[in-house]
Amino acid sequence: MKDCMFVILALFMCSAVLIGSAVADVIVEPLSYSQDFETVELSAWASYPLWQDTAYDPNFRVNTIVPGDPNISIVQKVTPYTKVDNYAGAQKELDMYLVPGATISLRYYLKTQLNAEFFKVRLAAGPDGKVDYTIPDPDTNRWVNITVGFDDFIRENPSLAGKSQIKVNTLAVLAKFPAADPAMPIFFGLDDIVFESARAMAFQFSEPVMHKLSEWKPYIADKHYNKGDTFTLRGEWPLNAKSITLDMALFSDDSKKVLSTKLKKKKGEWTYSGNLNYDEGLYLATMTAYKGKEKLSDTQFTICIAPRNIGGSHPRLFFDDDKKKWVDERMKSERFKSVYDGILKSAESSRKRVPLDEVVFDIDQFPEENWIATLGGWSSDRIGAWRSAIKNNAFAYAFHGDREAGIYAKDLFVKISEFPYWLHPWMIKRGRHIYYPVGLMGMDIALGYDLIYDLMSESERVTVRAAMMKHIILGCHKGYVEDDLVTNNTSNWVGHVTGGSHMCMAAIYGDGDDVAQVEPYFTGAILKDYEFIQYVFDRDGAYGEGYGYYNFSMLSWAEALPVLENVFNIDLSATINGSYKELIWAGNIKEKQTFYFGDSSGGLRPLTNFAWMLPKYKDPLLGWFYNFMKKDETFMDVLYETSDVPKQEPFGENPVKLFRDVGTTVFKSGWDTDDFIFVMRTGPFINHQHLDQGSFWLSGGGSLFIEERHNSTYYNDPLYQPWYTQPVAHSTILIDNNHQSQRVGDLLWHVDGFDDYAFMTHFLDGDIAAFSSGDIGRLYWGKVKSMKRNALYLKPNAVLLVDTIVPGERDYDVTQLFRQSYR
Repeated sequence: MKDCMFVILALFMCSAVLIGSAVADVIVEPLSYSQDFETVELSAWASYPLWQDTAYDPNFRVNTIVPGDPNISIVQKVTPYTKVDNYAGAQKELDMYLVPGATISLRYYLKTQLNAEFFKVRLAAGPDGKVDYTIPDPDTNRWVNITVGFDDFIRENPSLAGKSQIKVNTLAVLAKFPAADPAMPIFFGLDDIVFESARAMAFQFSEPVMHKLSEWKPYIADKHYNKGDTFTLRGEWPLNAKSITLDMALFSDDSKKVLSTKLKKKKGEWTYSGNLNYDEGLYLATMTAYKGKEKLSDTQFTICIAPRNIGGSHPRLFFDDDKKKWVDERMKSERFKSVYDGILKSAESSRKRVPLDEVVFDIDQFPEENWIATLGGWSSDRIGAWRSAIKNNAFAYAFHGDREAGIYAKDLFVKISEFPYWLHPWMIKRGRHIYYPVGLMGMDIALGYDLIYDLMSESERVTVRAAMMKHIILGCHKGYVEDDLVTNNTSNWVGHVTGGSHMCMAAIYGDGDDVAQVEPYFTGAILKDYEFIQYVFDRDGAYGEGYGYYNFSMLSWAEALPVLENVFNIDLSATINGSYKELIWAGNIKEKQTFYFGDSSGGLRPLTNFAWMLPKYKDPLLGWFYNFMKKDETFMDVLYETSDVPKQEPFGENPVKLFRDVGTTVFKSGWDTDDFIFVMRTGPFINHQHLDQGSFWLSGGGSLFIEERHNSTYYNDPLYQPWYTQPVAHSTILIDNNHQSQRVGDLLWHVDGFDDYAFMTHFLDGDIAAFSSGDIGRLYWGKVKSMKRNALYLKPNAVLLVDTIVPGERDYDVTQLFRQSYR
């Protein structure tokens, strides 16, 4: 049986490396990608188009599409909600080149009573956009084998004529089913994919030992270095390079370059050796091969300069011994008396809720199918209760010296560490290795380990470290790094899962030979979390998911990111700084209400999860916002000074604002509770959004007139997918009365070549008027050339909304929807 395979064919013949060299600007080497899904994992495949919640897609899994057939494959269930066109498909990110002689082979199964209109093999081809090979009227209800070659794509896409090399960033397949029947679901199967083509020729490392993860570009150095160590680089690059440069900078800030040099050629190998006289942290190095001024190829790798001799040194996560003295002093002050006393109460309450003698392994009794009814029993009564009990009692030991609480935390931790698994069987059945509650558990047990370390015997430490490695660190690595779940990296689940891995790794780092192997798990989790941070934020100060998910992500980042910085001097937070501005502008801030889009809610709560950013960035606007929302003192207020910080209210700022990347327009007459407010979204898809681009909120005079559809129970509401998430439930536009008019769009930063997303085209702001225009037409399956929502704001209290639509092949009936508020 084959797992996800990238097979690099050995290249020792010059003719093999110069494919298309007269035309192409990249030298390539043969590469074969194959996947047959026999491991029951999705192996970094996702639905195409994306599902509305990309982290939780219950209709896309590895299973058997034909009852009794032992063959397993991707199986997607498509439920038509009305009698309109429906689509099925899948996509996989790749870093390859389509070259002469390349082939893509696969099997597909369209299980339906309908006649399919087409089956497409689609490539995201960077500057060449979407490149399709189309099979019209494909066969249904049987496995169909197809092979598509380089010449097939060139023939069907005339704009590619003359090319000998096409960049492939994603391989996708798509089937269309006209006028689907709401009573009959459609099933799509995909299996036995083989892509024989090429990749950019990579440096061949002899030293140091490197890991290469199939879903991530940089190689990862297996060894962690200490400051001052000698770093030696050796290897071959058979592409006739005349020179190779080596540049190294901080992983999270390429402007902070620490090395720029050239490799030397010795006995057929390219080499570099030098001392790592740099601060601790994670560094990204780029080697670039040149022939004269012509760039031939590049290869990236990471190296970590780690803290020296920290094994056995605890506490270390939130504070070391010196800082803990400062925390203890603050904790015992009158200001934080409620926090100090609350620690003992929480510990005692946890012990009563989770008596040690009643903790047994019964997770195997939870169902593999139809799991929603049992989710709370697993997530809250087991995982949530265990992690809270360990953390609460570890805190009681650390801050009150309560030995009874510390011993309880230790004994509970050891007991659950001996359980064979923590994951719900529903997830295991679907080839998943971790679920976000287990990631959150990893954060709490990491804190527990750090605070009760001295109470454990070494054998007990080995037991709990093995559990942390197995269930959290390896669970994150296998599920979210190797399998790359949530491939678009815009779901809060990524932060929870990687946060658990970060904190467990930081807690146990250097503590024994049993946890000496840290790569590629350490850097892999950082690559995943950092990509999430880069993709989910808007450069003007917004988070793509709704406020509730933003606050939830911050719950994990508030612990995991400071821990990464405290222990390893790795700071991933720069993009998060200033990211909360949409919460202030896009709503009625004096009513503590933000106007959101998609799943979530808009009632703002205290910003406890933002406390760590106040002393770090000293942002006066956040200082005001935090204290404006604050109610009671929390442990985070103890850990970080949040009152004695610069504060600057926003009420002197222009209330009109654009958030370009997420596509949020804000037209407001002022900051008072009864001022006019218009907030519209016309931007790229980000996780948890509804299919509602062009939708808007409208309020004025203290009344709410038009708002987002909300109040669904999400997991078990039968109206959630067919109604709440669809365009018909929102203030947007339908074509031909199709309740499912819009597709889930592509992401702005995700895949170069897939750009079916809404986007801003114009924004102007003047003394008496403002104007905004966003094009949402790419979301309508090619039925229109463009569809622009133009909003002219006549200050102070009127908006003229004008939709301009350019039809595609024929004229269409168009319906404007306005969702009235009933509050």
